[in-house]
Amino acid sequence: MKHESYENVFEVEETQESFSDWLNKPYISSKLRKQLVNANLLIVPLEGVQENVGPVFPNCTEELCLFLKENATADLVPEICIEDQDFTELVMHWDLFTVGSIIVKCIVAPFAVNLIYDYLKDRLGPRASKTHVKLELTVVQEDGKAAHMLYEGPSKELRKTLLPAIENLSKK
Repeated sequence: MKHESYENVFEVEETQESFSDWLNKPYISSKLRKQLVNANLLIVPLEGVQENVGPVFPNCTEELCLFLKENATADLVPEICIEDQDFTELVMHWDLFTVGSIIVKCIVAPFAVNLIYDYLKDRLGPRASKTHVKLELTVVQEDGKAAHMLYEGPSKELRKTLLPAIENLSKK
């Protein structure tokens, strides 16, 4: 079964979303908040998806989080925005590999995109060139302004689509 659209989508729009928005979600305990406050990349859940009551994550999110943590330099501090016991995975349509939603500080955003691209190559293997991916990336600049980027397209185009957009943000 093919995904409904298979059209490439890339949108960038200003947003008010911030790290503190996610740190203050009702399902974030004070203990977890103390851990997340040092992160500069948060893997955030999807909220209000289908019949799910609480936050959910696309399948393979745990694998992505582990990959980011294992391959991050000291400058990149990735975390996931949920307690272990509250983690719920939503298995999505395979023809469209949903990476998920990530909020990241602008200074480490290029490195994060490169790691996500590497993860996709590793995870998808020979299917990487044929698989469409969906990623929502919110990039927060030093001045607190943020841009929400929605990418849905070939995994092989992810890096060369997102990196110039992030570079343009850092020039503003």
